[in-house]
Amino acid sequence: MRPATDHSPKILKAAARLFAAKPFHEVLMEDVANEAGVSKGTVYRFYSSKEDLCAAIVIEWMDSLLHRLDTALRSGSSTETVLRDMVLCVARHLRRQFDFYRVMQKEESNAGLVRRPEFLARRRAMRDAFAGAIRRGEERSELRGVDAAAAADMIIGMTFSLLKFGSPQRAPEEVAALVTDVFLNGAARGKKRGPRGR
Repeated sequence: MRPATDHSPKILKAAARLFAAKPFHEVLMEDVANEAGVSKGTVYRFYSSKEDLCAAIVIEWMDSLLHRLDTALRSGSSTETVLRDMVLCVARHLRRQFDFYRVMQKEESNAGLVRRPEFLARRRAMRDAFAGAIRRGEERSELRGVDAAAAADMIIGMTFSLLKFGSPQRAPEEVAALVTDVFLNGAARGKKRGPRGR
């Protein structure tokens, strides 16, 4: 039975801060409880183990991002606008919940991650959302035919790289504009072209 007061959001935030700052083995459930301002028993009511808690952080971050991407994808805007809005969702989400993202990065290569199939399904869903926008652009003749899944991996990779290695002062809106421009128009010399190369 679920406790009357749902402490899971603040437990996840506290745990994300700790797991982002320290190696997994150095974080104790008692530390998480203290950081969240709840008892250790309350933490265990929601999460059966440290592994389960860490997996929940990753799943929560991905679910929240996928919801935002779906909203952007459903708009009737041009492909360029939809892709920019999707990149903007990723940029804002990462900046707002950077601790969650750092935990996801640490756990992404962890073959022993509890609930790994759920995480991988969400990662595929993220790629599918971007690929869906790219395919829709092809159907509307706004983009040329490309391997949509590979193109989706590229725009996601560009976004995460710029956020991770670029200037932290760069606003999410600027990140979205830069990534979308380079993705759609490349970096070749000449005047700026539209999505179809015009």
